[in-house]
Amino acid sequence: MVETVLDPASGGGNSDAITASPELRERMARVRKTFWVGYPAGDFVLHYLESLFDHPKTHRPQCCTIYGETNSGKTQIALKFERDHKQTNQKSDEQAVMPVVMVQNPPYADVRSFYSRILARIGAPRFEGARADRALDQVLLQLTRLETRMLIVDEVQHILAGKIDQRMIFLNSLKFLANELQIPVVAIGPIGALRTLP
Repeated sequence: MVETVLDPASGGGNSDAITASPELRERMARVRKTFWVGYPAGDFVLHYLESLFDHPKTHRPQCCTIYGETNSGKTQIALKFERDHKQTNQKSDEQAVMPVVMVQNPPYADVRSFYSRILARIGAPRFEGARADRALDQVLLQLTRLETRMLIVDEVQHILAGKIDQRMIFLNSLKFLANELQIPVVAIGPIGALRTLP
């Protein structure tokens, strides 16, 4: 990872951002904003995700894995899809809705931590030290309440860091979530992610 290094003593580094006028800072902020530039492979994946999203609920939903080299844009595609389906009701008397929930897998194969990440992502209360089955019940309740129609799990290859039994529990949990909620689960990771999911 490359980091910016500033040396205050020598004035090293790019000081343009510090001394820029308010107008220039505003223009720089606009340039740095996240935006989508369509390209054939990315648009194909977005259309495919849309077909999964639009499919009627079923007890065996079709799921998929998006894989590719590191820094090939997999996460950006998923973030674009999540942004396009962001829907929350602003009125206090209406129920909030999150049609697409995207969460980053913890760096180890632990389902309780995974459930905790989902609850944190949707802003639901978490109970420290809660058993995995109670956390699972909370995830099912909250995702049903939010009318979630797709769960996206980024960095799914982290499952490989666990022992065989931990991996199987994790995979069974993903399958259970998909079947119980009747929604597709989309896994994202590098080519090694193909070894993660059967």
